[in-house]
Amino acid sequence: MPQRSIIEWTEYTSNPIRGQCQNACWYCYAERRRKQLSLPEEITWHPEELTKIQSMRRPATIFMGSMHDIFGSWIPTEWISQIIDTIMKCKHHTFLFLTKNFARYCNFFFPENCYIGITFTSQRDIKNDTFDILRNLSIEQNHLFLSFEPLLGDFHEDECPIRARSTIIIGAMTGPESGDHKPLSSWGYHLINIARSRSCRIFLKDNLKKIYPDLPDLRETAWEIS
Repeated sequence: MPQRSIIEWTEYTSNPIRGQCQNACWYCYAERRRKQLSLPEEITWHPEELTKIQSMRRPATIFMGSMHDIFGSWIPTEWISQIIDTIMKCKHHTFLFLTKNFARYCNFFFPENCYIGITFTSQRDIKNDTFDILRNLSIEQNHLFLSFEPLLGDFHEDECPIRARSTIIIGAMTGPESGDHKPLSSWGYHLINIARSRSCRIFLKDNLKKIYPDLPDLRETAWEIS
């Protein structure tokens, strides 16, 4: 069985790909955890994780790749294809992906029981081709979610990547340096207002609510969590 998760917006996590993520995000909790556990840097494939998923009879929400960016350019296409094949066989489960390398989403077909996510931390993550790629994603609007975690800066309203009827997740940085990188409440309110104007679902993580208790209690997603 996949591992029970402490992430608020999913029930389980599964990591068929392991090793040091080459995104090398300075704030990455997964890399910090990998080092704490003295796990190898080598990127390895663990298909037994997919077998565990197929053995689960009770419907569940499963976040694929909580410890590694599955869609990084360094990940073999064959591995990703095997993960998606498993998703297509397990229609009773709901699967979630999250990546910074979202251009690669365009190379795959995602079944209806799959939600694809993209991480943005501030306006600096918006590139010249960001909106072209978002328009080319072959997935229904309500099957896209955007994770603004850790929220490290504000977004310009006319250049914000939030797409209509998607889900947005907003959270603060975790870990030993989080106290030095607290998001401003105005950044959170700005994203909330943009999302509301575009008929989006909004999920505020507990770590953000702890910093700013006056933020509204919003825990909406396009997928159900039991």
